[in-house]
Amino acid sequence: MKDAVARAGIVKRATCRTFRHWSTQSDGRTSRAAAQSDTLTSINIHAKSAGNRSTICRKKFQKLRLNSKRELGARGQRMIQCGRLSLRFAEMTDRPKIFQWLTQSNITPSVMGAPLFPDQPIPTWQEFIEDYTDTFFDDRGNEKGRNFILLLGTNEIGTIGYDNLDQERRTVDIDIWMKEEKYCGHGYGTEALNGLTEHLHANFDIQTFRLDPSARNKRALRAYAKAGFSIDSGYKWDRRPDYHDSVSMKREMATK
Repeated sequence: MKDAVARAGIVKRATCRTFRHWSTQSDGRTSRAAAQSDTLTSINIHAKSAGNRSTICRKKFQKLRLNSKRELGARGQRMIQCGRLSLRFAEMTDRPKIFQWLTQSNITPSVMGAPLFPDQPIPTWQEFIEDYTDTFFDDRGNEKGRNFILLLGTNEIGTIGYDNLDQERRTVDIDIWMKEEKYCGHGYGTEALNGLTEHLHANFDIQTFRLDPSARNKRALRAYAKAGFSIDSGYKWDRRPDYHDSVSMKREMATK
């Protein structure tokens, strides 16, 4: 009996060290969801061998199991589920297509470039990657800025991302655009915004979310309003806005 208790204690201590090791030693390139999946497998194996799964880091096990189900897609890809959509954590291989959707699609004239938006020229590839740096496409950017691919089933329909995440002030900036015009007007942007804001609120305790569309982009203004954003007419810009008529829209969520 004492041997069984001792083995259970060893497994418990070793398993808890696995949690601490992953949380402190990850270099940013390790997939959080993959690490969670590996840890859950390890917990199950060790717990069964000790014959007492219920006593082994129970709270951490339950938390990881919930997060893994929430973040792992059918192919083991990290996902945020939101209504009809999934938000897949973007990777470096996604950056060229995201650039193309913004600058070379039938969406482009409605957000930048002449004739409607001469004050927001279409960026070159070099200008784009200087703005959307490598960290937006791996876990090094999680605590500042990150991009996601919007999935409708298995179809990629657009992108959403955040930047300038400030945990001290609990603020963040968000941007979103679709792959093609045919995906506009169906509520997908609203669902994506709801999903991302809830994710950032739950994981980083962000309270204030901001978007800064052009006042000429009436469709964007309506979509953002449906996601709970309202015009902040008293906002003082701390940077140069994208458009000469940029409108600051914000959504507030209560502090946890």
